[in-house]
Amino acid sequence: MSKLPPLRWLVPIALLVVLAGFRITALLTPVEDRIERRIRYVVRGVEARDARRIHRFFQSFYRDEDTGIGFEDVKQAAQYIAVGPLRYRATLDPDDGIVFVEPPALDGTYERATVDLHFLVESRASKDAPYEPSWDARARVLLEERDDSWFAIRTSNVNWDERD
Repeated sequence: MSKLPPLRWLVPIALLVVLAGFRITALLTPVEDRIERRIRYVVRGVEARDARRIHRFFQSFYRDEDTGIGFEDVKQAAQYIAVGPLRYRATLDPDDGIVFVEPPALDGTYERATVDLHFLVESRASKDAPYEPSWDARARVLLEERDDSWFAIRTSNVNWDERD
């Protein structure tokens, strides 16, 4: 009789080893890289017309300091991007798309970081039409880590008045 575990145990054990490897890899990735990856994922969600990807980047208590815009406003805007008449694309500026103003640090219970974002939002009326610039967006974003992911909790210095 062989001392190897039954075949039915090998699949769950292999799956556990793979998942543990992903978790360990994520923990070893520098925090700044995880934040940048999260922001790029959300930015790609604009062109993908993925409302959930966009609004889930914001915490339910999110607020813009200058205008009072909140989570529900962001959720409505994300829904408009997903089903509205225009198609949008957002691209981070290659030079200063993501700049860490305050590096990640523990602030009470949660880890927080502040970044300046600079991205171009373009829109078009149909799939065949060329994209036209509609907003050279800039914002300072306070991020907070919860449940192993980073979320926007507050924005400031957003150039809202420069939108087309």
